[in-house]
Amino acid sequence: RLLRTKMYSYARRFESCCMGLESCANVCIRGAGPIYVVIASSLITAVGYMYYTVVLPQHHPLYSAQGMMHATLEFTLIFNLLFNYAYCVRTDPGLPPAVLRPESLIDQEIVENYTRWCKKCRKPKPIFTHHCQICGRCVTRMDHHCPWMANCVGHYNYRYFFNFLFWLWAFSFYTVIMSLPNNGPQREEVVFSFAIAAGTCIAITALFGWHIYLSLTAQTTIDYYKNKRDKQLALARGEHWENPFDLGPKRNWQEVFDERGRFWFVTWALPRRRPHSKEGLYWPTTYNIEEHSDANIRSRGRTKRKASNNDASGRPGSSSASAGNQVNQVNQARNNNNNSTSSSSDEMEVELMEVVTTSS
Repeated sequence: RLLRTKMYSYARRFESCCMGLESCANVCIRGAGPIYVVIASSLITAVGYMYYTVVLPQHHPLYSAQGMMHATLEFTLIFNLLFNYAYCVRTDPGLPPAVLRPESLIDQEIVENYTRWCKKCRKPKPIFTHHCQICGRCVTRMDHHCPWMANCVGHYNYRYFFNFLFWLWAFSFYTVIMSLPNNGPQREEVVFSFAIAAGTCIAITALFGWHIYLSLTAQTTIDYYKNKRDKQLALARGEHWENPFDLGPKRNWQEVFDERGRFWFVTWALPRRRPHSKEGLYWPTTYNIEEHSDANIRSRGRTKRKASNNDASGRPGSSSASAGNQVNQVNQARNNNNNSTSSSSDEMEVELMEVVTTSS
């Protein structure tokens, strides 16, 4: 018994030391964020400057037709690159509210089935929301914390992060092509540009391809590993698991980048200051995609009517008294159709359900 007590004491001390080292590492990463931003901006500016002063003149005169064409192309790449980088650094990734107030029955159903509870922030965590240890807060649709951005990559700035990777890859690839060694003598500036651009292009290719896969499959970097674990557990039980938020490559892409026009396959890469039209709290699933789309269309038309009703009556007039009963009927029907339901409840989940029920 004495040996067991000592082992337990040593384990507690070791755990405390690990938590202290983790806290120090988080503080260092957060504090070094601005330094990473300065380094990245300096490298991009240096490579662009050497392109105009050294790389381009060795191929074409700057004021010739071909020289102006290449100069315009390089300016487009640098502008989009720096635009998305600046907005990814400055844009808040998204903070979930203390109380979820879904406006439709579909959103209410998503809240009840997929919302969790954050023990550190003491607030509900909607789907895709995770707690960042470095920032010390929850982030909606969190992908990861990027030290080069000095920010978390989440719902509102993921578009800028993804486009930054795309334009950085295009900028690096184009610089590599223009800086390829020729038979003549090479200046040190050209060799430096080629080395920086080639290394960046190789590294970004893998990262950019990874995020293309995540966007097409309705996943984040964190949720990918969670889904992988759930799939392995389902296979061990002899069951088939599918991602309920995977709506197909086209619809997934449109939901992530908030582009649904005729030329959505082009406009996602264009610079845009307008934030995402959704809050990142409620995402459609495969079983309610049509109802969710119809609800979004109807909610746009109800926005002005809600405001006028509230001004006239002094209280919200869009909440139905039977919304909770309708949700219970929907869940009861689903439970009857699906024989396998998993419900593990603890004190935090009970508290969460009370918050959600009260808000509805």
